[in-house]
Amino acid sequence: MKRYALILVASWWLLASAQAETAYVTDMLQLNMYVTVEMTGSPILKLRSGDKMEIIQRKGRYALVESSGGKKGWVKSLYLVDREPARTRVNQLEHSNQGLEGTVKKLRSQLSVEQGKLKELKEAQSGEVDQLAARETELEELRSKNNQLKNSLEAYAMSVPVTWLLIVFIITLVGGLGGGWYLVDKRSRDRHGGFRIY
Repeated sequence: MKRYALILVASWWLLASAQAETAYVTDMLQLNMYVTVEMTGSPILKLRSGDKMEIIQRKGRYALVESSGGKKGWVKSLYLVDREPARTRVNQLEHSNQGLEGTVKKLRSQLSVEQGKLKELKEAQSGEVDQLAARETELEELRSKNNQLKNSLEAYAMSVPVTWLLIVFIITLVGGLGGGWYLVDKRSRDRHGGFRIY
């Protein structure tokens, strides 16, 4: 039974150490990376606050890490945290905020343009509504005049227009004068042997 427990604990420890963890350099200006766990000699890399790396193995107060550039080495695990440092997050938020401010400016500018277009459309619509109202008024006046003309036509439908009477009178007058002259001329010629004497 003890043997199984030891195998289980050993398996768990190997499994836990085999899984990579993500870590960041804490809010410290610089963290040196060394080739060996003893941290002797010159550092192979200087990590800055916010640099991301993968923890490969932990050994006491030290950790074997792989930088985002692919270099492996030992650092003090005391300065590693599982969250990005506040300074890095603030910088990212400021950068994101600047982008959002630019987007807001663009959107405000577009909104201003669209509001101008909307105002123009409303003014054009108002003008068209006024024109439509004027045309409807004009149409009503024309309908009223049309009805008056229809009523006048119905009232004078059985009567003869004055101009026609005047034309008939003139034709009759001219015809009568012409006919009378012809008769007088004919009688005069009949009396004088076909000669006209006036």
